[in-house]
Amino acid sequence: MPQYKVNYFNVKWLAEPIRMILSYGQLDFEDRRFTDAEWKTIKPTTPCSQTPCLDIEGGKTLAQTKAICRYLAKQTGLVPENDWDAARCDMAVDYADDFRNNHNYVRVFFYTEREAQKEGLDKFLEDAPKFLVNFEKLLKENGSNGFLVGDKLTWADIYVSHTLSVIQETLKLTGNDLSFDALPQIKAFIAKVEAVPSIAAWIKKRPKTKG
Repeated sequence: MPQYKVNYFNVKWLAEPIRMILSYGQLDFEDRRFTDAEWKTIKPTTPCSQTPCLDIEGGKTLAQTKAICRYLAKQTGLVPENDWDAARCDMAVDYADDFRNNHNYVRVFFYTEREAQKEGLDKFLEDAPKFLVNFEKLLKENGSNGFLVGDKLTWADIYVSHTLSVIQETLKLTGNDLSFDALPQIKAFIAKVEAVPSIAAWIKKRPKTKG
């Protein structure tokens, strides 16, 4: 029986950094994916009536993506040893959330009114360059090793690279392209994280989803 069970919808979005960290650490886990209808039944049983959740052997359940990621990162050596670098990881991750949540980006895809969707997308795309420039800045400030913090992979690298990648992927579904061609360090950063053998193996076998 797997020690961990990830509970989420059949998409990457908020649960994928959790799956990637588990895969990086080669920790056995059950990847439970449910439908919207099933979620209505599951929701009251979760700690915060939210998903994703992580079930841990022994009857424990943890909610909130970043809390789960930090917990697993400590199990897999992905948290820096000093407080300053750990705080910089938190900074990069929180900024990735700022980017994802800008102008209710995720909700744009649930708007039934086309005009409301277009307005949200337009505002998101207008602001996107400033976020991307700042991510490049963080990479440059850390030197030439391709990581966001320190000289080795951290959970922030996994979280941020996924966030950038899934936003780019989801935007394509709307006919928009968030190109990283003019941002070579971001492009190389995502490729570097996704090339880590245990992460690459997960990416190869994970279900194909839209976002």
